[in-house]
Amino acid sequence: MKQVFILQAAMPVMTNAPVVAKLYRADADYAAIMVTETTLLSLVVIPILMVIVQHVA
Repeated sequence: MKQVFILQAAMPVMTNAPVVAKLYRADADYAAIMVTETTLLSLVVIPILMVIVQHVA
């Protein structure tokens, strides 16, 4: 259970965040940038976390 929580916490920002931000007149551009950044970063971080979690468990 702990391993699943750790991996879920490393997941990128939800992809509909910019849509919701625009709907509520918030900074949709910033939300779109964060979706892109966290998605790209998760491509590196999640495999590393999977290796760490497997060795710790």
